[in-house]
Amino acid sequence: PMALTFDSFLLAAITSEIENDLLAARLVKVHHPAPGGVVLTYGSGQSRQFWLHRFDGRWPRAHRLTERPANPATPSAFCMTLRKYLEGARLQAVEQPGFDRILKLTFTRGGGRNVLVHEMMGRHSNLLLLDGAEQILAVGRPISKADGAARDLIPHAKYQLPPHQRPDPRGLSTREITALLGDGPLEPADITRAVNGVGPFAARDLLTVGADPATVADALAAMLERWREGDLDPQVLTDAHGEPEGAWPWRSRHWPEDGQRSTPSASGAVEEAFGALEQDEARTALRRQAGQALKRALRTASAQLKDAERHLLAAEDAELLRIKGELLVSAPRDAVKAAADCIELPNYYDPEGKPLAIEIDPRRTLHDNAERYFRRYQRVNAAREDALVRHPRLLERVDALETARTALAQARSEADIHALVAPLGLRPASKRQRAPRGERTQSPYPPGVRIRGKTVDGWEILYGENATGNDYLTTRVARPDDLWLHARAVKGAHVVIRGVGDLGRLPPEVLREAAQLAAARSDAKHSRLVTVDYTFKRYVRKPRKAAPGLVLVSHEKSLEVDPGG
Repeated sequence: PMALTFDSFLLAAITSEIENDLLAARLVKVHHPAPGGVVLTYGSGQSRQFWLHRFDGRWPRAHRLTERPANPATPSAFCMTLRKYLEGARLQAVEQPGFDRILKLTFTRGGGRNVLVHEMMGRHSNLLLLDGAEQILAVGRPISKADGAARDLIPHAKYQLPPHQRPDPRGLSTREITALLGDGPLEPADITRAVNGVGPFAARDLLTVGADPATVADALAAMLERWREGDLDPQVLTDAHGEPEGAWPWRSRHWPEDGQRSTPSASGAVEEAFGALEQDEARTALRRQAGQALKRALRTASAQLKDAERHLLAAEDAELLRIKGELLVSAPRDAVKAAADCIELPNYYDPEGKPLAIEIDPRRTLHDNAERYFRRYQRVNAAREDALVRHPRLLERVDALETARTALAQARSEADIHALVAPLGLRPASKRQRAPRGERTQSPYPPGVRIRGKTVDGWEILYGENATGNDYLTTRVARPDDLWLHARAVKGAHVVIRGVGDLGRLPPEVLREAAQLAAARSDAKHSRLVTVDYTFKRYVRKPRKAAPGLVLVSHEKSLEVDPGG
């Protein structure tokens, strides 16, 4: 059996509920809890009903809610327009035009009249507010012919029904339906193409009585008669494991008998079935996002572990750098030939006393060349000492991440998924939802201020892209407990790790990645190693009348990083 979408027969059952329960009811509040859904509240006092109108492309539907969902603090422009014209109005009429997946709700207030049109047609779904002359006042998802659409659904345009409407079976006789069905034997597609409102699920149910056109027409007429008489028996349809797959106004003749469960109302069946489908989809998406976060974190930790192991193996190289520096210090001045870039000196540290070839810069003195080798020795040795501390932590983190990736496949709920990744400092990051046209959010920063951000293992890192961005980030955005980073003694980006508070809770790999970001966005980005200072924002201050981005720092610590990672 195939899973069910919200079809015309379900909408007809919902329309009957609205006619029985809501006619003449007053609409007291409009909320817009999600970009693709509006909740209308009817009634007064304690006697209130909440009705959801979903118009996104995934699970469009209309039904009563058991409880009102949480709402955003700031209403959208679309929501504000609906409130302006509908709040305080009474529901005067409800209609399902052409027996299509379209719901028209007519409201009156004073001498005014407005119509709310809810189209539930997959990716073409929409929600529109019309005036008394059916001119569009507001639309949830604006589209126009200029974008290749079949009709204009934009403010001030005249509302038109979707094109290519098939005959409404409610106004046809059995003989007329038979003629439209054509010759048999029929397939489901033959029925869905013949008349409006019969989707694939309904067509399969009709074909259980036979594939002859006359027989199917009789079955369709009988189904419509049951709806007119209010003879409904709403069902939640489930799969072999008892998980909801859809809903239907009656017991289905082609769905497994043990996969159907009666509910008191069509709204209850739709809310349970499609709510469960949405939750399952959200859980699947969260599992995928968590898996991606774990994969990224594991890739980062594995690379850092490999880097730490490389530094641990560099002890012999570090000692050779020190020896070269010592030999250059003790070498006679005349040991260097003119323009030579390599010098051979007796190696007093070799038991056999073999000479050692040492590369030098002929433009510098032997002492300066020796100092360069000593500095390189100090950097390599410091990196090895740092690796000794990082290595066991990284081994533990890689093991924890690999264990979490294995356990993720067995997680049964969103809470289980969060419980797996939260102790690792990860936060599944979903894709940003694109705001509807006309509701695009502006940059949170003033013009000219360029600040960008990224998330590393659940930690938010911000950095300035220009001097004004650095200045605004440090003086206006960063809080006292944020960690502030900057490459030492060179121009570069201000980098901030949000909400650190205590260095002990910040993973070393996050600190290192932020430092690499500061180094890579500094004038020293082409150096092999860059020293990056870091301190809490409370120890960073801007002198009076100083240029943008110029600050004074205290209580800083430092680490050396490779800007290239």
